[in-house]
Amino acid sequence: MGLFDLFKKEKVSDKSTISDFENVIVKSYKEHDQKDGYFYDIKANQLTVYKNEVLNWDDRKKIDFIFYLIKTVNEYTKNQNNTANHQLSAYNSIRQAYVSQLFKIKILMSPDDINSLFKALVTNKRHHWQSELSWPWAHFINQIGRQYPKADGEVKTVLEDMMAYFKRIDTSYYEKEIARLTAKVEELLFKSANGELKVKPVLFTGKDAFTSYANDML
Repeated sequence: MGLFDLFKKEKVSDKSTISDFENVIVKSYKEHDQKDGYFYDIKANQLTVYKNEVLNWDDRKKIDFIFYLIKTVNEYTKNQNNTANHQLSAYNSIRQAYVSQLFKIKILMSPDDINSLFKALVTNKRHHWQSELSWPWAHFINQIGRQYPKADGEVKTVLEDMMAYFKRIDTSYYEKEIARLTAKVEELLFKSANGELKVKPVLFTGKDAFTSYANDML
């Protein structure tokens, strides 16, 4: 399957745009390989191509780039043999670095964009192993909160679906991270319903009898 085929039913559908995205990854690889050669913890905001090209794109193209990155990372995870290829592995690390960086900066997203990005993060894997929370969810939630401090309509529905998604993840390994992300989403929903001045009660996050009793008393 070619990259154009990969995006036929996604937000990205222009061949020249996809070519731009691929070129950014290749340029990023060449630049970082000359400086370091170690791609595990690469910072996209330190790359010249990010500063001189990606930052200058309009918001629509940046959002399309995020979709491209999520999809191509997912395609990489489907073939575990890719990890044996240094260049392919490096490309994948670069793509993941760009996803994290782009969710950190201000990008104007429509409610439809937010809904589509949420679905993309849920349905595409970042790693071979259990990875429901490996995407930069906190940055995505912060992005939504900055743009929609009073979430309603489609954005409110996405936040509710997101909270339900986090709560369905049944693993003690992610318990603290699930509690942290759920609290961030609940805070946005609470402020949307009650305004900025009202303070949301802080609840206990354990799963024992005391937690249930104490929270009911608040």
